[in-house]
Amino acid sequence: MSNEKNCNTCAFENGRKCKVLREKISYGCFAWADADEAQKRDEAIEKYSGLYGNGNVPATTKLPKEQIEKRLKTRKLNQESRGGKSVKEILDLHFNLWYQQGLNDAEIGEKLHIHGRHICDYRNSRNLPPCNKKNRPAETEAAM
Repeated sequence: MSNEKNCNTCAFENGRKCKVLREKISYGCFAWADADEAQKRDEAIEKYSGLYGNGNVPATTKLPKEQIEKRLKTRKLNQESRGGKSVKEILDLHFNLWYQQGLNDAEIGEKLHIHGRHICDYRNSRNLPPCNKKNRPAETEAAM
């Protein structure tokens, strides 16, 4: 067998078409492999498919139990501070008041115990511009 790395010596050569690439690269192909390398790649694909193929999440990517408990505790405290109401209920009741006073998303979130991302999404769903130091609503708009 030749030491030359071209389509003719590649384990993925399939006559007219490459098994890996849509179009063959005749010189300096990054997908070229000998039989041993092709076998290693196939085994790696099988292993990966076994771990992730069916939507499985390996145990190594799950959060530690302490962190899950901490998040649940924080979520519960935030909900209690909102009187047990959902984020949407709170925003429907109080968003306009704080927005018209010229507070930005983070400031509104702090007042309502809601993450700023929720405030931003709520504001965007109503096609409202962001409030910041450069772009606060005019006083006449805020008085409405």
